[in-house]
Amino acid sequence: MQNGPSCALFEADGGAWKLEAMNLIRHYFEEQLKTEIETGDVHIIA
Repeated sequence: MQNGPSCALFEADGGAWKLEAMNLIRHYFEEQLKTEIETGDVHIIA
């Protein structure tokens, strides 16, 4: 840092955050579209 500030961000979880995000999105859609899923109008592919 002698020549000015610098930094870096590194992924340390091997991409686990992406899997968690996809699961949270899937669960959100399953809850919000419960009626449509039950009637067969919407299909969630996971």
